[in-house]
Amino acid sequence: MLGFRSSRRRAAPPPEPNIMASEVGRQYASLSRQIVTWCSTNGGVKRLGVTAGRNGVGTTTVTEHLAILLAQGGTGKVLLVDGNLDAPALSQKCQAVRRDGLAEALVDGHLAADLTLPTNVKNLRFLPAGRQPLAASYLLERFDDVLASLLGSYSYVIVDLPPASELTPCMAMAPLLDGVLFVCGKEDLNDSETTRSKRQLEQAGARLIGAVLNGE
Repeated sequence: MLGFRSSRRRAAPPPEPNIMASEVGRQYASLSRQIVTWCSTNGGVKRLGVTAGRNGVGTTTVTEHLAILLAQGGTGKVLLVDGNLDAPALSQKCQAVRRDGLAEALVDGHLAADLTLPTNVKNLRFLPAGRQPLAASYLLERFDDVLASLLGSYSYVIVDLPPASELTPCMAMAPLLDGVLFVCGKEDLNDSETTRSKRQLEQAGARLIGAVLNGE
């Protein structure tokens, strides 16, 4: 499990230390290499999001592992952002649900850099979702400013987005990123809702750079 360090809390064990020895680990490693290659050949883009057409397909897991492998791959510093303000699964997993984060940067104008947390993975920091999700959802036009304020400090900013639906902030956030990965399960491959979600993302101006078939 990914954890963060503080003066009052010891670091959690490293996340899945043997992941690279498994077939799943090799697939994640391949994905991270493809991302690095794509970014380097597309103007050195840095801001990437991960979403899906629905809950329960492992979007948060894909986001977390991608950020970890990018940080471990010697590409520089990586920031992992919990952008799912209404259902911050990543913040819950990292036991950071009571921490200020993205919401406070949007609502109160706090510097996002001051709200990031060190993790138990070298070169990886974490920005929790924060504690004011309802207020923040009305201020997503500031998300671009928050991202811009972070770019000088990180090689990659990886955002765990909410599901791609008209009822979530994803449609406002995804177009502000340089690229978006779409996660789906096997049962979603020929699903009309998945197709509609991808189409809505593209119509909103998001740049879909690929899909991840997750077997969780």
